[in-house]
Amino acid sequence: MPRPRLRSLDAPWLEDEEPDWSAMTKADAIREASKLLGGEQSPILIVRYLEQRKLRVNASQAAKVLGDMKKEKTPKDLAHSVHAVVSIQKYAAEHGGIKAVAKKLAEAESLIRFANGVGGLEVFKAILEQLQSPK
Repeated sequence: MPRPRLRSLDAPWLEDEEPDWSAMTKADAIREASKLLGGEQSPILIVRYLEQRKLRVNASQAAKVLGDMKKEKTPKDLAHSVHAVVSIQKYAAEHGGIKAVAKKLAEAESLIRFANGVGGLEVFKAILEQLQSPK
């Protein structure tokens, strides 16, 4: 069955797009509801969403499952974040320091905005190559 699109809490309930809530454990239903609501972390909103689907879950159960979900993500996210910081520091050290890289980044953003204004990066690149080629 295809995965349903993200929806708001007040979105109409289309049974053909919904997972089989009765076949899930309460914890799985809480996780699925959170995903369907775009990563919602509010236990009260999750409880209300599941109540609309005739599944009774209390707020403390939802809070526990949502808290566990958040704990599972934290080490991975933190490791990725630390890796990104270290990589940026290394790049900056190799390319003239933080201020020099920040200046290059600002120039790159400016060039990308300009390229988007003339038809995109590929068009900008193609025109530059044509202008550089000897006639």
